Amino acid sequence: MACAWGGAGPNVAGDMVEWRAVLQMQQPVFTHSMSSGAPVKKAAKSSAASTPSASAPQIAMVLNGPNLNLLGTREPAVYGAQTLDDVEALCEAACDANGFTLDFRQTNHEGVLVDAIHEAGRLQAAGKLAGVILNAGAYTHTSIALHDAIKGAAVTVIELHISNVHAREAFRHHSYI
Repeated sequence: MACAWGGAGPNVAGDMVEWRAVLQMQQPVFTHSMSSGAPVKKAAKSSAASTPSASAPQIAMVLNGPNLNLLGTREPAVYGAQTLDDVEALCEAACDANGFTLDFRQTNHEGVLVDAIHEAGRLQAAGKLAGVILNAGAYTHTSIALHDAIKGAAVTVIELHISNVHAREAFRHHSYI
């Protein structure tokens, strides 16, 4: 399954940013490329995902954290003009093209994300979920609860962000995810 949204807008350094989250066979991968070609480190964690079967498509769960409902209007110079609905449409098309069912969610509440991660762990253990693509927003930099939920649920998670967090404020450089 590939889920890509790129060129949404310039990052704080002024480069166009392209983000891709990819679940391939049994190896989830996260790649990030900027117009400068400079890579930024971020890798998937947890157990391996499996490919969808012909009889029952696996779910790809995309979780979006706080303030992502404001995409398109919040700081367009940082986050671009695309809306969360635009991102969902791209993910839906990618899932359709690759035989996955999309479960796309957004919440501004940390506990709701924790509950979704627990649910994802149960679904993956039952062979129904390929993995989670998580943009935890600001919770990335503050939430030990999300870290513990991911570890406890033993679910495959790919972390991604729309902006280049390493080109932004220092507090955004650390991830608990």
